[in-house]
Amino acid sequence: MKKYIIYKITNIINNNIYVGCHITENINDNYMGSGTNIIKDIKKYGRQNFKKDILFEFNNELDMLNKEKEIVNEDFIARKDTHNIIVGDSNLSTTGCIVVKDINGNTMMVHNTDERYLSGELVGNCKGKVVVKDKNDNIMQISIYDERYLSGELVGVCKGKIMVYDSNNNLCYVNKNDPKYISGEFVSARKNFIIVKDKNGNKFCTDKDDMRVISGELVSESEGMVVVKDKNNNILKIPMIDERYLSGELMPVGKDTFTAKDKNGNTIKMTKNDKRYLSGEYSGLNKDMVTVRDKNNHCFNVYKTDPRYISGELEFATKNQVTVKDKDGNYFNIFKDDPRFISGELISMHKGTTCVKDKDGNKFRVSIDDPRYISGELVSVMKDTILVKDKECNNYRVARNDPRFLSGEFIHYMTGIKRKKKK
Repeated sequence: MKKYIIYKITNIINNNIYVGCHITENINDNYMGSGTNIIKDIKKYGRQNFKKDILFEFNNELDMLNKEKEIVNEDFIARKDTHNIIVGDSNLSTTGCIVVKDINGNTMMVHNTDERYLSGELVGNCKGKVVVKDKNDNIMQISIYDERYLSGELVGVCKGKIMVYDSNNNLCYVNKNDPKYISGEFVSARKNFIIVKDKNGNKFCTDKDDMRVISGELVSESEGMVVVKDKNNNILKIPMIDERYLSGELMPVGKDTFTAKDKNGNTIKMTKNDKRYLSGEYSGLNKDMVTVRDKNNHCFNVYKTDPRYISGELEFATKNQVTVKDKDGNYFNIFKDDPRFISGELISMHKGTTCVKDKDGNKFRVSIDDPRYISGELVSVMKDTILVKDKECNNYRVARNDPRFLSGEFIHYMTGIKRKKKK
């Protein structure tokens, strides 16, 4: 006669548990679960270090599944001492879980609150990769730094699309130009959310209006960080004050490249000396746009001609702000009149450094006391340049001997602007 049971497997070394359901004619059989993590744990510690307890016994499958669903819920799989990664129902839902890999490349599935994932010990299996398609619609997964992807030869399968909640709160992908998304009927799944890190480096997603974000207790995961590559093209993310970055040993992965768009809004990565950019066929992605902040502290891009920006209703996102670091090396933005900045408790991220270029035109940041800067071997990137504007008031930085500046086509950006007198 079949028996429908709920069982619990316990690792007697670390007390981690796994709860599952099983249909059998012998409740004392040797079945020890089929979950990915429990199988790996048994293989690691040996079967002799696990015990099995029968928690419930039923005479039908429905009651068994309902009991499993009651026990193995989302809170249960989020616990640190459980090996369950799928909620207890018959649909094999993996809500809240993510496929990760360790330093040896071994893959597993864990809950997104797992400390090993939050600390960076385990990383997403697809970290640094993107799913793309070629001109024949063949789909593949490649590095986000693959030259074919950066050049636009291969494009993301979700290019031009965004994940949204529809009117029934269902998640789906739609085109960014979808009327329902533009009108607000469909809402971005990531609206008002930001990935942050706490003082211990733990990363998670929270609302932009979270008081811990506003106060600076939580900062953006990328605050003060930069993605670089070494001479072997290995990609890594490091603090901006890392000596290898400041010295130029490690270079930004996007050095000398930027995102451009054509007249149809199609975007690709290109260099600033690309003929298509110089000819005007392509322009900067955010040309004539500025990042602003509304009265609710929400940030977004608008055109410089937007009446709300011109009137002052929308302010420049970092107006009167400065990026600082505290004594522990944590980076965040504050207002310039913050008492901690005025007192010197918090100092500017770039204090004591300057952006320079070498004889080959490579640009990087060094200390103002760097012997190469003092001797003139490295020169300021701003040397012999000037900030100008054209007749449409677009701002540029050009060499002082630029023919357009000398001819008067470009004029100093402050021309015609009255300076406020200091009180």
